[in-house]
Amino acid sequence: MTGKDNKMNFVWIRILIRGFQGGVALVTLLILLPLNLLSQSPSASPDKSNQPTREEVILIDGTPVPAMFADAINSVKVPEAENGWVVQVITRGGFNGAGRGDIAITSKGVVNCTPPHAKCRNELTPEALQRLAQIVTRAKPSNWGGSTVGNCMDCYFTVLALRRREADGKVRAYFVIWDDTTEKSAPFEAKALIDRVIALAR
Repeated sequence: MTGKDNKMNFVWIRILIRGFQGGVALVTLLILLPLNLLSQSPSASPDKSNQPTREEVILIDGTPVPAMFADAINSVKVPEAENGWVVQVITRGGFNGAGRGDIAITSKGVVNCTPPHAKCRNELTPEALQRLAQIVTRAKPSNWGGSTVGNCMDCYFTVLALRRREADGKVRAYFVIWDDTTEKSAPFEAKALIDRVIALAR
């Protein structure tokens, strides 16, 4: 405990003694002083709100995903049609935390982008949609693994989110996350899908 902390505790003692008399002052001192010491404990955890930690997760279609990406993922719904799907490339982080922009493409060919991808097309051509649908259908996201995130505070985080309606009619969600320091260890299939999504959206 620092000298400043000790000084603050002694101030508490003087205030309590002057404000109360007898046993009331002693009882109040015994209650409040430990609470004050506890609140100033140096063991308090640092703020990690800008990192995708395991504790800050929510469930999307039964799959846990860091909460910092949840709004972007939930902003695009999986089409109701049989074998419907949505593939999203979502980025966050960097010095301002905004990332490099997001792209989402649905099985109906609808394209949604955020800056700096704001100039992307609104809809895929039938041919482009067919090629992407084949990739999405053949993908094996269960082999992608989970998060591969380092401890870099100013790095960009990239999420590939794939949600598709499987043969039983239920929507399954698959996510893989990495940052600038762990990109090399990201699954090849996931990175190839991201490259195709970005290329088709332009």
